[in-house]
Parts: sequence; structure tokens; C-alpha cells
Amino acid sequence: KRMAKGVDTRMAITKLMGPVKPISMASVPPKRPARTPSGTPKFSDAKKEPLYNAAIEYCNKNGIIDGKGNNKFDPNGNVTRLEAARMISDWTGITDATKTENTNGVKDWNKVNWGKEYVNAVYDAGFITGYPNGNFGPKDNLKRSQAAVIIMKAYEYMTNK
Repeated sequence: KRMAKGVDTRMAITKLMGPVKPISMASVPPKRPARTPSGTPKFSDAKKEPLYNAAIEYCNKNGIIDGKGNNKFDPNGNVTRLEAARMISDWTGITDATKTENTNGVKDWNKVNWGKEYVNAVYDAGFITGYPNGNFGPKDNLKRSQAAVIIMKAYEYMTNK
């Protein structure tokens, strides 16, 4: 599967949020209760590399990212802006499940068909902003430059708490 230039993959983002050194958030306890899966998640399409598997296991165990079903992780799959909002919101623990109204004036709010609370959380925290036209673009693929900014803002938030 070929990826579009400048688009981040599920694996690239997961590696950044997993227990990676020297910058490691593994010592920061998850902000929401960890999931208790039955055993260690094993995704048949995950790379057979300890760094990848540690990141996937950490993020899956802590409710940051799920598989795509059928025992698949889809490491080369693209991440949408809405999926990124969910990952970052859960990773930092800023999700407020009660905030599902359009409190940030997002023009394409009707296209956010799930995860409205995640979009509000990342907007409120300043991790993700919309496009100049006021849209969020929930189904747009996250670009590498966007991922870098979002993850750095989230790291700063988590280390300054």
C-alpha cells in the first residue's frame, strides 16, 4: 500500500505516543483508566520489531489506539484528523464525554459523525485547530507537519502538568 507523500501512518503516530526513549511518556500514568484486554494484543500485520510492538502494546493497552478488526492493526494505514483527535485526546486525558455540542464554531460539524467530544477537547486544549475556512476536515488525512505540531503541543501539555 503506497502512502501519499507527507501523510502520517498509524504506526508512525503510535511510535511517538508509545514508550519510546529518550523522550518517553511511559512514566506518565494514563489520564483515563487503562483497558484490560485479555492478554497482550497481537496484531498479525504489525512489524516484528520490539520498538514497534512496544508502542502498539502501550497505546492499545492504555486506550489510545485500537486495531482495525480481524486481528489487524494496519500500520501503514493513514490517520484522519478525527482519528488523530481521538488518539491525542485519549493520550493526554483531556476528553470530556459530555461536550458534544459545537462549542468551537466548526463549520463542517455535521461531518463529525462520531467523536465530537474529541474534536472539542483538542480544540479547547489548542492541540488542533481548523482550517482558515472554519472547517475541521474530520475525514482528511493527517499530514506529517500537522502530526508534528499536534504531538509537540501534547508533549508540552503532558510535561507541564
